[in-house]
Amino acid sequence: EFPADDEPRTVRRFVRSAGPLLSDAQMLVSLTDSAGGRSSAVREAIARLEETEGLDMTPSLDGAAVMEHLGVGPGRDIGDALKMLSDVRLEEGRVGPDEERRRLVGWWAERQSGT
Repeated sequence: EFPADDEPRTVRRFVRSAGPLLSDAQMLVSLTDSAGGRSSAVREAIARLEETEGLDMTPSLDGAAVMEHLGVGPGRDIGDALKMLSDVRLEEGRVGPDEERRRLVGWWAERQSGT
């Protein structure tokens, strides 16, 4: 079931999963909508998401910014950091680069301490 207004995480995950095929995915939802109202709820939820935070589900920081901020080179740690930031984006919405950097520092400190 598609979320109510207070559950945008599901909409973000749907948008990210659909990627460039979002309009096709919406059409598929419409075609398979036997209940008669869910497809419009999907379209409305996506429109609200687009209006409030956009449909780009990537974090504000990219790999280069993460490497620069942490002072490390390419590697598994950067991929893991980007996954953590992506999870934040999907779960909480767009938090912005300053908050992403703050979270990144906390995540990195935990990772370095082994906890």
